[in-house]
Amino acid sequence: SYLVSCMENNEADIAICDPVHYYSDRQNNDLNIFSPASSVKVYETTEALCEMFYQKSFLVSAWAKIFKRELFDDIRFPVGKLFEDSAIMYLLLEKCETIAYSDAKLYAYVHRDNSITTKKFSDRDLDILEITNTIINHYGDNLRVYTAAVSYKVSACFRILLNSPSEEKYKKVQKECLSYILQNWRNILFNNNVRLKNKLALISITIFNPFVKLIYSKVNRWE
Repeated sequence: SYLVSCMENNEADIAICDPVHYYSDRQNNDLNIFSPASSVKVYETTEALCEMFYQKSFLVSAWAKIFKRELFDDIRFPVGKLFEDSAIMYLLLEKCETIAYSDAKLYAYVHRDNSITTKKFSDRDLDILEITNTIINHYGDNLRVYTAAVSYKVSACFRILLNSPSEEKYKKVQKECLSYILQNWRNILFNNNVRLKNKLALISITIFNPFVKLIYSKVNRWE
């Protein structure tokens, strides 16, 4: 009901809140993990697209969002794809005039063993490259959003490099991901909108490459 009110009060087409990452193997049934809003921001379409692709206030995922029904009149999630949210979220934002984001923590994202966020890497994890390529091509005439989309693909390339196993069948795509990251290093290091963790990942891959996976395994990317 909070997101409905947020949508109505701001005359928004989409309303978004923050998630709380809940680990079933670490936490008891503690309902005090949620918190009310301290601020609400309203974005127009281009601002929201950049905010999303830079993964700043909110992410590309469909969870923790509420949508006007008519946004889906001609948009559907692709069948059989991993990262299906990424394949349509930018198209939904394009149909909006106003997007409201609240920092209220009201959505519990539960991480379980063998879920999408914890399962072993597979060929389906490469779907994100096809999706990000489509996004980048889509914004070729819009430099501001294109630059943000490149940053989003760089994040995807980092994820593949750090999660894919050292098997022969993945070596080609690993090489392509590393090449794409290095081709866009200026866009990473000198773009104030890029998250610090992406800049640190670039430095780590460049300087500490043999130890990057070990370092990454000790970091919780959701916190």
